[in-house]
Amino acid sequence: MKPLTACSSLLLTCLVLAGCGGQPQDVENDALSGSVIRVNEPAAGNTCAAACENYVNKCLTLVPGAGETLFQQGRDSCMEACAQWTSEKTGCIATAASCEPMTEVCGL
Repeated sequence: MKPLTACSSLLLTCLVLAGCGGQPQDVENDALSGSVIRVNEPAAGNTCAAACENYVNKCLTLVPGAGETLFQQGRDSCMEACAQWTSEKTGCIATAASCEPMTEVCGL
């Protein structure tokens, strides 16, 4: 097996097993309308792209010797896996401040 293929398989396995640990969503009440406003939530149509880009930027860049090939494979694998994620899980990964919360809070 080629090293990049092994990395891709490992990455896909990690992404498939990822799950958000039920992190509470920050909310604010709109006093005028009584509606709830979600804070720090990515735009609906862009959540997978945001989550996957955050994963690449915060986790894959920590891999010694990683380059654009690994980053692109990571994006591709993440986008494929993300299609099956709940919005909570996707939001958890998209808004994680670093790789550590992605693993400890989101279950990546």
